[in-house]
Amino acid sequence: MSHGSPLISIVIPTWNRPTLVARLVGAINAADDQDDLDIVVVDNDSEDKKWTQLQQVAASHKNVRLYRNPFNIGMTPNWNKAIEYARGEWVVFMCDDDMFMPDSIERIDAAGDYMCIMTGDNTLILRETMKDLEKRLDPRRFQRVHRSTIVNLDLVKQVKPHTNGECFLVLNSGAQVKVSRSYRDVVARFVH
Repeated sequence: MSHGSPLISIVIPTWNRPTLVARLVGAINAADDQDDLDIVVVDNDSEDKKWTQLQQVAASHKNVRLYRNPFNIGMTPNWNKAIEYARGEWVVFMCDDDMFMPDSIERIDAAGDYMCIMTGDNTLILRETMKDLEKRLDPRRFQRVHRSTIVNLDLVKQVKPHTNGECFLVLNSGAQVKVSRSYRDVVARFVH
């Protein structure tokens, strides 16, 4: 989105952990080349040396906005403060010691106008239609295999035939995803 608010704000509350923030921000920016990403780091009154290091991290990334509380307000209020600073249409909450791994998106399931983004350990909810989300994904990696499911092709371990020309994709996690007949030709082109 080149106009108005960014599409996504990633909010990162922190206290005395600039090295972890630097790792996380670096990983996010290395994986994302979109201009519509806003990273908000809210420091809960770290030691001065740690604050200086956070300032250096923010200065080296144009999409990072850094804030500092004048005193330590506690963990939960700092999380809320981070969310308050978000400008994005969507807000993703990450702790400073989280790892950002874009390859962890396994599949996306539709639930009305919401998308359930499934990772190995989590389910993230996004309010967007399947059609709109599909337009924003890299088709070399993510393909629709059912009217309500998109899969990460890099995480497909096996194709299991089923009845009536349908099949199941077995993902690295062991999850099985049904491929409808209308999408089997698409899957055949991408899954080896």
